Amino acid sequence: MDAAVPAHHRATLLLEAMSLEEKVDLMTGDVLEGVEGFSNAGIDRLGIPPLRMADAGSGLRRPPGYSAATALPSPLAITASWDRDLVDLHGRVLGEECYLLRHNVVLGPNADLARVPWWGRIGESVGEDPYLGAEMTRGAPAAIQRPGVMVTYKHPLVYNQETNRGGGQNSIVDERTIREVYGPPFHAAVQGGAVSMMSSFNRINGVYACENDDMQNKLLRDAYGFAGFLMADYLANHSLSPGNGLDMETPGLPIQPTFYAGNLLWAVQTGSISEAVVDRAVGRILWAMFTTGLFDAPLPDADLPVPYAEHAVIARQIEEAAITLLKNDAGVLPFGADVRSIAVIGADADIPSRLGGASYVTIPADSVGILQGLVNRAPDGVDVRWAPGADRLTSGDGIFVGGLPIPSAFTAERGVHTVYYGSDDLTSEVLGDRVDPDATYNVFGVINEFNDAVRLVVPQGTRSLRAETHLIVPVTGEYSFTLAGWGDARLWFDDVEVAHLDSPGIQGLVAMGPWTLEAGATHTIRLAFRVTEGRVGGLEPGAVQLGWTPPATVVHPDVVAAADLARESDVAVVWVRSRESEQQDSATLTLPRDQDALVRAVAAANPNTVVVLGTGLPALMPWTDDVPAIVHSYFGGQEQGHAVARVLFGDVNPSGKLPYTIARSEDQYDAIGISNPVRDERNLDVHYGEGLDIGYRGFERHGLQPRFAFGHGLSFTRFHYDSITVEPPLSDGTEPIRMRFTLTNVGDRAGAEVAQAYLAVPEGHGEPLKKLVGFEKVPLEPGESRDVEITLDPRDALHPLAYWDTAARLWRTISGTYTVHVGTSSQQLPLHATFRIQAKEGPGVGQGGTAYPYATKAQGEPTFA
Repeated sequence: MDAAVPAHHRATLLLEAMSLEEKVDLMTGDVLEGVEGFSNAGIDRLGIPPLRMADAGSGLRRPPGYSAATALPSPLAITASWDRDLVDLHGRVLGEECYLLRHNVVLGPNADLARVPWWGRIGESVGEDPYLGAEMTRGAPAAIQRPGVMVTYKHPLVYNQETNRGGGQNSIVDERTIREVYGPPFHAAVQGGAVSMMSSFNRINGVYACENDDMQNKLLRDAYGFAGFLMADYLANHSLSPGNGLDMETPGLPIQPTFYAGNLLWAVQTGSISEAVVDRAVGRILWAMFTTGLFDAPLPDADLPVPYAEHAVIARQIEEAAITLLKNDAGVLPFGADVRSIAVIGADADIPSRLGGASYVTIPADSVGILQGLVNRAPDGVDVRWAPGADRLTSGDGIFVGGLPIPSAFTAERGVHTVYYGSDDLTSEVLGDRVDPDATYNVFGVINEFNDAVRLVVPQGTRSLRAETHLIVPVTGEYSFTLAGWGDARLWFDDVEVAHLDSPGIQGLVAMGPWTLEAGATHTIRLAFRVTEGRVGGLEPGAVQLGWTPPATVVHPDVVAAADLARESDVAVVWVRSRESEQQDSATLTLPRDQDALVRAVAAANPNTVVVLGTGLPALMPWTDDVPAIVHSYFGGQEQGHAVARVLFGDVNPSGKLPYTIARSEDQYDAIGISNPVRDERNLDVHYGEGLDIGYRGFERHGLQPRFAFGHGLSFTRFHYDSITVEPPLSDGTEPIRMRFTLTNVGDRAGAEVAQAYLAVPEGHGEPLKKLVGFEKVPLEPGESRDVEITLDPRDALHPLAYWDTAARLWRTISGTYTVHVGTSSQQLPLHATFRIQAKEGPGVGQGGTAYPYATKAQGEPTFA
């Protein structure tokens, strides 16, 4: 207990005092009811404290009945700020609340990249670029890891989609791509001091991540110098193989026992696993606990007061810096004194858009949607009115491949009468009896029914349901219907069974019609659904949706009402959002609930229409040319409404930049080689065929013009780039390269610009056509100029002047002429300069390259690493 003794010595002393049974206990998680993500029970005999773990996507995951936490902007939003200082602010809030609310392990953040735009956890990612992701990761561990709190980074490695994540998904990716693209953010986490990581669900080149020696030992430990411990995500471990690097197994669920509990002790006692392997794993755990002060700063006996007001201000500041102005024609923004009436359109405009599902969930003490934010901010005399324009989102939106749900406005009940059952027989254990807006049900959503980011979820424990509605045909014409989902579902139309969906393993689809229906006629529709296990270990037990495709002449009455309100107002603000979740990818990049049609209708009614996106995924926005202003606010946390309002009124000059590319169509991703996981669900093999060309790199490689480029983001002022120099002009590749240029605010407002540097390397080595290698966020007053310097360090973890030579297993510097491009996005790069590298040669290096071996240990020299 002497804090002056190095952590690895303290761990050694404690390890020597532990029995084999105690060591195995420390490697095996315990399920605790209530607030914990999971826990490891402490060992009172030796004074080892319990590990009380809390999920943390955008703040701590806290169920109802427990102290609230601050709902911060999502990791993707923080990345969109391109502000390293905000990473520190976010981390300090997270770490402080973790301790005050009596947790000592934060399960998060993520360092995964946004390879797939449909990814259910894209809002939890650090964007699509390895350099940006690494820079927005490096400072987080130290910020979060205050005394008594450790961080657990998720999810090494190449975990980029939810579909089949626990069902045998196999990420097929070459070593060079791992080294140059997906590894750097995790390397940055190690450099930043992360002492724990959570291995992913998927297989990597045929071997599950939790038992993958190449990933866990050779890459994370040997190459990156990771000295801490690795734990499995829930149900992610598939073997008893601690020697391959997995030090701790999370507790199992009733549906799937763990491999360590009950087996590891026996395996050591019988000699099939060496106790030295156990000692190494336990030593890493103890070292991490001592390093982060878990022994020296024990958790309080009760929750301590949280400075909610102070943390809410920080949440708002982060969101303000993240908000990205995608378009602003004709000076619609910011709102001026001539704006006397504002129409706010959007069914969910009263709540922020936040990460939803499983580890994402944070219930804040307070939250403000954009409707209330605009009401609070509008000057006296400005009339702010609201129209929904559509039905609210439910926990099932966005995951189905069928048609759109039937809007409640076209049903006699203004929705669907649904009875929920806790049994499989559709008769007993009634859990709920209510009218839902439509027949869209997601049983996975019940795991997080307390999440107010999605208001409508099925009752906890649902195993089956019956639903009935009466469709009132709006116009005469041909109507098609679809029944989509996984589980067992039957559909009756006017008492005639017209569809039977039996698809327990993957999402199925039954199409019906087209049928000619007469205007004004009423038709009875009945649905029966029951869960049939068989998908992803039961975490995703079932979902079903009745969809329709009506004649093109059908107009939603709520859309008409929204357009009428917009027509009567000086400006219209349309709030559009998506529902995204862990465990489920989105089936489409089209906004749910036909919000695209809503935007078009409002824009046709009012030329001063501003669209505000509250999404994680890069929505397609086919109406871009129809509206003058578009603002991306991501999943903005509890203060999203206040932050958006302050940007719209000009109190804040937006400075966010896109952390990913926004395509014009989903076909563009097909051209790059990125397939929709939901539509390719039968294929467990996921080929990373694009290699190094992730995101904007792939768009450029294939000559594709996106809707909005990576790094794009406008301001209420204008910036001018000038006078670039690069020093030295000739180098041997071992010294830093410094780019200097002048940035001037030539507008009449103070603002901040993110100056971005991209590097085009000599051809012939398979590198991207250009890649981000540096950025600086520069605040400037009107008329102010500043000299900006961006440095390329050849020995940085990202090796900007080298490529990974797989055959030689080393980094090799490329000789030749490099071109530096500097500007405001990956496509707007007004400054260019060149420099030359003549790489040193040496024994075993080969012509034209300099070899760099594996990195050295970055976290001290613990005995166990």
